[in-house]
Amino acid sequence: MPSDDDAQDSMYDLPPAAQLLPPSAAEADDLAANEAVLAAFPEQVGFVRQAQRRAWWARPAVRWGLGVLSLLLCAGLLLQWVLFERDRIAALRPDLRPALETLCQPLGCQIEPLRLVQALSIDSTTLARRGNGRYALEVVLRNASVFELAMPALELSLTDVRDQLLLRRVILPAELPVAPATVPANNTLTLRIDVLIDGPAGDALAGYRTLVFYP
Repeated sequence: MPSDDDAQDSMYDLPPAAQLLPPSAAEADDLAANEAVLAAFPEQVGFVRQAQRRAWWARPAVRWGLGVLSLLLCAGLLLQWVLFERDRIAALRPDLRPALETLCQPLGCQIEPLRLVQALSIDSTTLARRGNGRYALEVVLRNASVFELAMPALELSLTDVRDQLLLRRVILPAELPVAPATVPANNTLTLRIDVLIDGPAGDALAGYRTLVFYP
């Protein structure tokens, strides 16, 4: 019985006809065809997956769900716009004010008068001394818009003979005595305010300026 060493030695003693030969032309063609199939296989898989995706998106249930989602998104955007423009909408359409107030209740927002500072101007002002550092300021405020506007804040600046600023004071709407919450549309409103100016500013007072703004 031949040993393992004899079997290994016999592997190297094969005749030349038994050695490995290059593939024949037919075998080479078969190998090339197989390689072509393997190379095209990923593209075929990608095409199938793409067709499956298109078929999934084309399903009625998916299209219906996308339609509902689109409507919800549009409704959300509309709600945000209504809340952002609630004051303007209420001014343009007073009949919608109750609906807007109902909408604002759970959200904690309020419907307030419009704020259009560009529509407000000061027609005239007077600052009269009443003695002991007390002054009476009278401002005639004009609203040039067709809407009632929220009451603005008033800034009073006191200057000396060289037009240098001595004192600046801001008077908020809540500090205005007996003043309405709004300035009437296409009309004027006269504001009368008592101002206390004492110390060096009162002694050097020579002029003043006023302006209105929304804080």
